[in-house]
Amino acid sequence: MTHLTPNKITFLSDIDRSYRVNKSEKYFYYPLGNVSEDRISDFLGKMENSQAYLIFPFLSTTGNPNDTYLRLSNQILVNKYSNVRLLSKFLGLESDFYVEDGVNHCVYLKIKRVYITMF
Repeated sequence: MTHLTPNKITFLSDIDRSYRVNKSEKYFYYPLGNVSEDRISDFLGKMENSQAYLIFPFLSTTGNPNDTYLRLSNQILVNKYSNVRLLSKFLGLESDFYVEDGVNHCVYLKIKRVYITMF
């Protein structure tokens, strides 16, 4: 996809207005746990070739993606060929952020397949 590059993080808001982003697919959740290159690589490896995905990263305070959460970023567009190291650094947080008062928090990715076309 010419508008997604592995060299930088592409936010949904970065997409040129001459493109239409169809976001009609349903979301699903991917429990990333503590962010690592291995977990990001595993996540990207499960994506279909030549398909774009919209991800919304958030931190669950209870381990349940339906409970209260802390938003970590705006929505990001990724594909199977996104840069693992860049994405893990972008999502990476200090490990003591995940454990507070003995409670383990979990990073989730809320994901949906999107279709990007020109108007």
